[in-house]
Amino acid sequence: MNKNKKVKMELVNTYFTVMEQKAAFLDGLYKSKYRDEALLLCCCYIEALGNNRYDSKGRHENFVKILKECGDDIFGHIHPMHLIDKFKDPQNKCLNKIGEKLETISMHPEKRLLSEEEVLKFVNPILSPEEVAKLERHLWRGTFASIAYEFIRSELVHCSGALDTSFRKDRVPGLEI
Repeated sequence: MNKNKKVKMELVNTYFTVMEQKAAFLDGLYKSKYRDEALLLCCCYIEALGNNRYDSKGRHENFVKILKECGDDIFGHIHPMHLIDKFKDPQNKCLNKIGEKLETISMHPEKRLLSEEEVLKFVNPILSPEEVAKLERHLWRGTFASIAYEFIRSELVHCSGALDTSFRKDRVPGLEI
C-alpha cells in the first residue's frame, strides 16, 4: 500500500472511531433525560455524514440520501400526502404543476407508506414522461427521511423542540406505520 493510501485509510478509520464515540455519547445523553438534545445532535451527525459523502447535493437531500443508505428501508418510503405537499410549491411552477396532478389520484389505497416503484406506478397514467422523470429526481422530498429532516431536525434546530412526528390523522386517516 502506498503512503498516500495508508494516510487516507488512517483518516477514514479515525473519522469513524470519532463518530462511534459520538454515538455512544448520544446514547448516554438520551438516557439521562436529554431527549431533544440527543435527537438534535444525532440529526446533526447524520447531516454531517451526508454532507461528507455527497458534497454536491443540498443539505436536506444529503440527510435523506444517507438515511436511505443506512439499511432501514422505511427511510426511503414515500408518504403520499407529504409528497404532494412538497410538490405544491407556488415558487416552483414546474413542481406545482406536478403537485396539482398528483392531487387528482389516490396513492394510498391501503393507507401506508409506498415504495418509489409504487408511486411511479400510480403516476405513470397521469404524468408526461418529462414530468415522471422530474418527479423521480425529486421523490426524496416525500420520503420518511425527509419528514424526519423537517419535523425532527429542523424543528430542533430552529424551534424549542421536535414536533409530534406521528402522521397527521386529519391528512391520511388510518395511516399507520
